[in-house]
Amino acid sequence: METAHFSQNFQRLFLWSLQFLGVPPILLITAICLVGVVVAFVRQQPFQQRLWRPSYWLIFSQMLFFPAMDAVGVLFPAVSTVRPHPKENVLGHRLLDALFYLSLAMSAFWVWRMRGLRWFAASLLLLQQVLLIGAGFVAGMSVSGDWL
Repeated sequence: METAHFSQNFQRLFLWSLQFLGVPPILLITAICLVGVVVAFVRQQPFQQRLWRPSYWLIFSQMLFFPAMDAVGVLFPAVSTVRPHPKENVLGHRLLDALFYLSLAMSAFWVWRMRGLRWFAASLLLLQQVLLIGAGFVAGMSVSGDWL
């Protein structure tokens, strides 16, 4: 695959993943998660109570799964065949599953690690998981060949 072709397809899937957040049920879930993050931040005040450690900034490394999932969707699309339905890319499907479960395990680790800020960590990670579900949904359509 050429770099320009990868770049165009990656940009397209990336934008579609972000647009997934505009779907009404997902928009409601995102808004609820965002309110939860704000309430947890105001209530726990992580920076004023000196509970926030420098290593806690790594909680945002969770968002590296977003471009990784989109990259899987670009690099492992469904195989086009003569039949009316394309054949699912099994390797791409397994990679998406692995990335999703790894992100869930990483979320559990950060909630466990951030003692004193677990409510804030859980609400922030839940918001990040909603974003990752959007990337996984779009990449999953690319890998399976079943587009909505």
